[in-house]
Amino acid sequence: MDQIIDELLQSLSETINKPSTKALFQGKDYHEIPFNQSNFNPITPIKGKLAFVDGGNAEILSAVNFSLQFFRIYYCIYENNKLLKQDKKEFFALINSIPKNNKIFFQTKLFQSDLEIPLIQSTEVESLASVADLIRRAAEIEITKEINSEYVILDGNLKADAEFIRELLKNKTLYALSKTNELYTDSGNSLTVELSTLSPFDSWQYTNLVKISSKMHNADIVITKLHPLSKYIFKLETPKDTDLNIIPVLASNSTDPVFLGYPYGLVQADKHARVSNQEKEYFKVKLLTSSKNKEKLSQYLNTINAHNILDSIL
Repeated sequence: MDQIIDELLQSLSETINKPSTKALFQGKDYHEIPFNQSNFNPITPIKGKLAFVDGGNAEILSAVNFSLQFFRIYYCIYENNKLLKQDKKEFFALINSIPKNNKIFFQTKLFQSDLEIPLIQSTEVESLASVADLIRRAAEIEITKEINSEYVILDGNLKADAEFIRELLKNKTLYALSKTNELYTDSGNSLTVELSTLSPFDSWQYTNLVKISSKMHNADIVITKLHPLSKYIFKLETPKDTDLNIIPVLASNSTDPVFLGYPYGLVQADKHARVSNQEKEYFKVKLLTSSKNKEKLSQYLNTINAHNILDSIL
């Protein structure tokens, strides 16, 4: 094992010792800007009002041609780090495949929600699970209509993975913070590790990283360390050409030792939006035991559940 760790450290040192000049993004719509020390700015936390949104979902029943999903979308509003309001929306979505003009489309019907999801061609997504991801994102954006706060932060990013998501994002001032990222420099190093090394400040924001010209990703990207004692650095996406007054307020909300340097509101949003395995199994049992067509339905479920049988044997 020691040999493996030594080899790993050696490979990392080779990357670290190469000079980096800029971030590295994939795609012609991303125009990287060379690193410049003047793009670092320190953060002085200030209190304020923030809203946080996250969503969770679980697949209850599925086959090759349908997926029944349960969704929970949650938001909370904090003012001066005190919980002001919280709410959630829960609904089911039935996604099934339909033929149209010799092509396969995915059709979505929602239960207990007024959100409308258009037909999605199967070539536009990887799987039924990808459609569920789009539904969750659409519901997260939709719930922001109910939120009274200057700053509304989503989990993840502001990239629209479908045209209808782009339409939902139009004329909305939303922010997004990623828990994780896979950003690199042109030397192959981790971007956040590289910037942490270059930063002259204990808590900081780095701007002017990249110019994005994609109509599907109408955002600016900031890298930030929100607490001087935190070991974590995050990617924050903001509306284009907006001020960054949100960052000191986020820093003020990122002091909880549960996840030092990460906004506590997003910790809470993640916690309350999650759908547990226990809930998933409850819905599954309830649906199957109440169905008069269990045997007919099981023929479809058996098309993809062979792995579950093997797992239970092993």
